[in-house]
Amino acid sequence: MLLGGEPLPIRPDAVPVMDGPNRQRLALIDLDDGRVARPADELDIAPQLLRWSPDSRRVLVWARRPGLD
Repeated sequence: MLLGGEPLPIRPDAVPVMDGPNRQRLALIDLDDGRVARPADELDIAPQLLRWSPDSRRVLVWARRPGLD
């Protein structure tokens, strides 16, 4: 799942490429035991670029360090 984070700063010199006004953080939930993993908590996630593998055992995530284009 994606969790909303802190607001993104507005940069007048850059074109926004994220989906909303807040940072997006990735959380993976194990459906067997309810454990939550946040493997890339320091990165901004692009939700429109998440892709699951055909067997749903892996997910491809596009992310960037905060403040980078």
